[in-house]
Amino acid sequence: MNTVYNLKEFSIGTKIEMTVVDPVEGKLDMGFISQLEGLVDVNTIRISAPIHEAKVYPVRVNSHIEAYFFYKANQIYRVIGYVTDRLIIDDIALLDVRVTEKPEKIQRRQYYRFDCRVPVSFSPQKSDEPGKHDEIAGYTIDISGGGVSSQTDYMLVPNSVISGALLFDNFQLKFKGKVIRCSREIINEEIKYNSSISFEDIEYKEREKIVGFIFRQQRELLKKGLRGS
Repeated sequence: MNTVYNLKEFSIGTKIEMTVVDPVEGKLDMGFISQLEGLVDVNTIRISAPIHEAKVYPVRVNSHIEAYFFYKANQIYRVIGYVTDRLIIDDIALLDVRVTEKPEKIQRRQYYRFDCRVPVSFSPQKSDEPGKHDEIAGYTIDISGGGVSSQTDYMLVPNSVISGALLFDNFQLKFKGKVIRCSREIINEEIKYNSSISFEDIEYKEREKIVGFIFRQQRELLKKGLRGS
């Protein structure tokens, strides 16, 4: 008798990060963003086909999927399965995935990183030291559900805790972060500082907004590619 998993708890539109093990090439050295599009039956989910470099990535049937669902109340669930079908409905490429294990609640440590340029500002902890700045502005190099990499004109102090704000097109996301590392780079004879910042105590809804932004940007890049622009 087949085990039935309770997949109805996941609502359509739930954002997903996933890795793929191809039946021919093995584990792919990249992560993907997707979202839940529906349930085919009690053990089969339908998800958006992943996008890579502005194109739908051709995930093969029988590929092994390890997916991370961003669930309510700041929870992340790991879902394991394999691709049973590829299809297109209303010009959207989809994958049917047969779930083979009970969804497991986990603590996620790594997130998919998306290269993008988004305005960002930082407010370091107050200090009376000379040369310190009340606000440091710049742009992201990449962004994920776990943090950002940024480029600024001034240095962020490694291991310091800072406040920040990401300025997306239609909303602003404020966060507290820890500077993991900061390195200097000379670009066009100007000194720039590249920093990696991990989010600290970020709310589930805020993390979901970031993953949703990445998903929308990838779809927009795909549309531009299909239009040849």
